[in-house]
Amino acid sequence: MRAGSSIRATTQSTETVDGSGHTQLPSKAPIGRWKDGLCDWVCHVLYPVFWVPYFCHLVALGQVMTRLQLNWKGRPGTANAVRQTFKIMLNITILFTVINWIGSAVFGGTVGFEEEKAYDNNLNVITIEKPIFVPSDYNVEFHHISVFLLYVFTGILMMRTRHYLRSRYHIPKSVDCLANYSTSGCGHRVDCEDCVCSFFCQCCVVSQMMRHTADYDTYAAKYCTPTGLASHVPTDPFIIESEDQNSLQLNVI
Repeated sequence: MRAGSSIRATTQSTETVDGSGHTQLPSKAPIGRWKDGLCDWVCHVLYPVFWVPYFCHLVALGQVMTRLQLNWKGRPGTANAVRQTFKIMLNITILFTVINWIGSAVFGGTVGFEEEKAYDNNLNVITIEKPIFVPSDYNVEFHHISVFLLYVFTGILMMRTRHYLRSRYHIPKSVDCLANYSTSGCGHRVDCEDCVCSFFCQCCVVSQMMRHTADYDTYAAKYCTPTGLASHVPTDPFIIESEDQNSLQLNVI
């Protein structure tokens, strides 16, 4: 069998059917629309689906990419490549943190003093000097550059992942002002909506993708697992080919 060929297999699923007549996916994700809005993360503020995207964009993105069977480059990958996706995203996050610590230690800074108003025992106003750390200009520039590089890297991967997710679940563009425009990037046609959302609202975008690809009403979210779910929780089929066929198309890489 040649690389790039495909295998079509019709499944005999015992899953229930949703209200639209489609086979219900493990994630209970609808076909043709988002499960909820971009800013509906507020409903999950006490759960990992809020905190992981907010503080660790790449870790959360790695979990979504693993569910979608994508490699660390945001492309459909082999089983071995997909198993490494979350680990790579986690290692990049750790590496970024360590590099910033090292940069702060190398470039350093000076100790300055900040004046603060206080009261003595007689309630008279006095001025005291509070020591504060003032990073050097090199330290500040190093931090800005490293954050910018991570931001761009995360944005590109998030754009690819969102575009693939929309294609997989047949979700049309929903932002009217961007609906008639597209841009080319990373070797593939990428919708402008995916680009704009991925670069200007990263925590909201990855949280929405997490909610769309998992049924958090049934399965509890996990902080540090490859899929953000327990190992026994099923994920959706590799590719959803059409709305009215219960079939899977497996790409041979």
